[in-house]
Amino acid sequence: DGSYENGYIWQYGGVVEPTYGAMAECFTVRQTRICAETLDLTQPGFGDPGILDIYVWADEGGCPGTVLCVKQHVVIGAVAFYPAFSRHEAEFPNCCVDGRIWVGFWPMWPGQYAPFYVGADLDGPGGCSKTNIAPGIGYPSGWNNVSVVWGPTRALGIGCEVQSCAPVAVSKMSWGRVKALYESPR
Repeated sequence: DGSYENGYIWQYGGVVEPTYGAMAECFTVRQTRICAETLDLTQPGFGDPGILDIYVWADEGGCPGTVLCVKQHVVIGAVAFYPAFSRHEAEFPNCCVDGRIWVGFWPMWPGQYAPFYVGADLDGPGGCSKTNIAPGIGYPSGWNNVSVVWGPTRALGIGCEVQSCAPVAVSKMSWGRVKALYESPR
């Protein structure tokens, strides 16, 4: 619905390598190139830049599975102060996918405070938000709906910019016919 009522992120013991603390949203695509991942973020006022690894995962049983594309050490610049949210983009060099996928990130701050939070929509049309919960912190570990931790949530501020990567049809024609396409009529 174009608004966020809250922001979520893991910090301290919730962020553990390799990807505990990651967050993701699902999408269904057909021969699509993920040009960029978009994140709608907010911060409480710490002002430090954050570093993320961004991912595209294949769907495995309704959760993120095999990594299809990754871009590591993405530095997030100036983030808006809560209650405002700012949109941030991270480009993927070449990420063509097909079917149900998950787009998301892993916050690279194990054992530290969180410099920002991803937008959480509590009353919009809905998405399929997941988070990868670290073992031993009081919640079921592994990929779970974000509602398990933060209560009823419809979607996270995670998206992507896309374009088709389907093959382009080619037709044979002579050089004379190609020239005729660009010549002005006499």
